[in-house]
Amino acid sequence: MSTVFRNLTRPPRRRLSPPFGVRTPAHALRSRFLHAETGPARSGGGVSVSTVFTILTVIGVGATAYGVYEFYTAFAVWPKELRDDLRPAIKAQQQGDLTLSERYLRRAWDACLALPKEKLGVDPWLKISGIACKLGEVLEAANSPQKAYEVYAQCCTLMRASAARDELSVPERHRAIAIAMHLGELAEQLGKNEEEEWLLWSVEEFIRIYHSKSGTSSLQHMDHTELEATELTLPAWTQKDDFEAALEALGSWYAKNGNTEYALNLYLRAISVILPPDSPEARAAVSPLRRCRAAQLMTNISGVLINDSPSPERLAQAKSWTSKGMEVAETARNELARSSRTKEPECERVWAVLLYNMGAVLEMQSDREAAKEHFERALVHAQNIKMREGVLEADDALARLSASKDI
Repeated sequence: MSTVFRNLTRPPRRRLSPPFGVRTPAHALRSRFLHAETGPARSGGGVSVSTVFTILTVIGVGATAYGVYEFYTAFAVWPKELRDDLRPAIKAQQQGDLTLSERYLRRAWDACLALPKEKLGVDPWLKISGIACKLGEVLEAANSPQKAYEVYAQCCTLMRASAARDELSVPERHRAIAIAMHLGELAEQLGKNEEEEWLLWSVEEFIRIYHSKSGTSSLQHMDHTELEATELTLPAWTQKDDFEAALEALGSWYAKNGNTEYALNLYLRAISVILPPDSPEARAAVSPLRRCRAAQLMTNISGVLINDSPSPERLAQAKSWTSKGMEVAETARNELARSSRTKEPECERVWAVLLYNMGAVLEMQSDREAAKEHFERALVHAQNIKMREGVLEADDALARLSASKDI
């Protein structure tokens, strides 16, 4: 029995990143100097070596002093009731003292919830949720995901209530969506049954933003510049709030739980968000990286189609979707090669997954030679990009084909 890659980064679900692919009846692959020339000191005219070292020393002291000043003034956007705990919390985190950082952040979190929203200025929930996200990040780093989950859940529940009363701005609603999506990931990791609830709400909230008068911003992207003005350096997942990611995460949940119809519908909608079917101009403007995401969604669809003893018709559909994904990904990779001459890691991982999954579909269609060719290509590509799990899966597939041939 063949296997199909499940995801590329997960997480980088960290997953916590959503899985890029879907589990199949078999096992699944879990898937992002300055040099100066030196030489003898010159004598004669000009500045003396001792003067140079004096200047460098002064500059170093000045830079250090400026760094300290910058650190202590960076929290000026926060009320005094919070910044006296936030400064040492961030410093402790930077120094690796997660216990001390948690202590200060919990104090800031409790104090923040007790403060009148007016004291937090514009978009107060960006600051409130920022503290929750930072505290959760520290707890996750300290291997306490359950405690982190509780903090995120408390924050998101409060934000959902405010959203229901139409009290959140669009940036605040995007932050709530990002937290809900992360909660879905953590719920899966912790074996909780709330995963669907969080992921479904994130999709529904996107739709509400789109239909609201304030939802003039695109469903596809959110400018996070203003969201990062709290000086907390929030975890990367707080910016993962695009509509297609929400659709993909919920689709993956339904695929994992056997609801093929819902999963396919959500994957198709996610693809249409990235590549609008009724707008050639919009499709042409899509970046290569986002097109690679669309290609991954296409192979997700093929993964759903070949679950549960697929019929010949479904195998043909799965092959068609994987083939289309390869076409989209190859075009994106070629464009990247022409424009920047650099390879985008996510696109390269997607390409490895597509090669492998095409091999898996062909194996299920009993086209052994074509399957072997794609597994071999997947193996070489995975080796080239140092994708260890890809190497292991492709190697196992080739060994499986060889063993079945000898029977």
